[in-house]
Amino acid sequence: MKIVHRNPWLRSISGKEVDLQYLYENKSLQILQFDLQPGESMGPKILSCDMLYYVVEGNPTIRLAEDKMIGTKGMLVECPAHLVHSISSNVGDTIQVLGIKVPKGEEKEHFRNRFFYEM
Repeated sequence: MKIVHRNPWLRSISGKEVDLQYLYENKSLQILQFDLQPGESMGPKILSCDMLYYVVEGNPTIRLAEDKMIGTKGMLVECPAHLVHSISSNVGDTIQVLGIKVPKGEEKEHFRNRFFYEM
């Protein structure tokens, strides 16, 4: 039995520090938890694996290719591999999200696409 207690640490993403913790990792998957303060975001990016976002707290804005939605507590969102996606915290809303990468993959590239930002 392996028990992991969340011990937050700050990770620099796009020049900003984000509260992110890798909770579990093996050859097949990776589980992480992160908090985004109002106005912060992760992405846009493309992964070589599927990414599942489970909303623990708050109402994040989730973008997947040309689709945009507002998440709610308890919602699970699948972001298939090789599609540009991002998740962000709305102004005035701190969010907490559990992310699951299946199978464990790598971030292929950061996408800085004007069209994507204007959606």
